[in-house]
Amino acid sequence: MPITPDVINAAKEVLIQRQDTHLDRLAERLHEPRVRAVIEPLLANMVPAALPPDDIQFVLDLGLVRMDATHGLVIPRTPTR
Repeated sequence: MPITPDVINAAKEVLIQRQDTHLDRLAERLHEPRVRAVIEPLLANMVPAALPPDDIQFVLDLGLVRMDATHGLVIPRTPTR
């Protein structure tokens, strides 16, 4: 079965409806200073200040950002139709 945007959206809705605790833990992580230091500038379309490599790796491991060959750190986008 190919992974399409519809399949991804359906899976996302199942996760939301299940209210699994790992989503709550992920939301808590967004309040951590080391995560916010990376995420907030990206959401504001700015380049984050110099950051410790461990903090960058941490948000990469959480899947909150990815490395893009052209733009550096970026927030992953959901597939569009």
